[in-house]
Amino acid sequence: MEMEDNVFKATPSAPSVVPDEVERRCENFIAAVNRSASLPDFYKAILDAMPSPVFVVEKDVCIIDFNSTAGKLLPQEREKVIRQRAGEALHCLHSTDSPDGCGRGPNCHKCVIRNSVNQSLDGYQIMRKRLHLEVLINGKKKAISYLVTTAPMVYDEHKYVLLVLEDISEIDMAARAALDCEESFNAIF
Repeated sequence: MEMEDNVFKATPSAPSVVPDEVERRCENFIAAVNRSASLPDFYKAILDAMPSPVFVVEKDVCIIDFNSTAGKLLPQEREKVIRQRAGEALHCLHSTDSPDGCGRGPNCHKCVIRNSVNQSLDGYQIMRKRLHLEVLINGKKKAISYLVTTAPMVYDEHKYVLLVLEDISEIDMAARAALDCEESFNAIF
């Protein structure tokens, strides 16, 4: 498929490699995209279909957009989140270490999100890098475990990064509980 002037066009398939039914479905999909009110609607539908929190960020991990799943984990309204740095929007405990905010504190050089986004701005994909994030919500500290994935994206000659946060807190808690049980068992025997 090719895109020209915000309109998808099907590229000819190899002869007889793709069954007619698959070719027809592909043509129907392209026609549906071209009929949509606008390409931004199509983009938003794809973004919101993703089950994990997804953010579109630029340099300094500044949030440009996010999907509806990400919106559920943010305690603020959309308008307040856009143009914030990720640590501020996610209420990272370290985002207040410096008066200059997220990315400026003494612990920020170790930030998995910030480092992954910077690597993607340099053209690299980062896949499922483990992050233990401490957040402060309503005065209460909470630890959350994520797998961080980032991918570079260029649009209109501007660099962006897709940032995906996969919450694995329950898996980490179960692993810790299993380890505690094993240690208790070993202490008894």
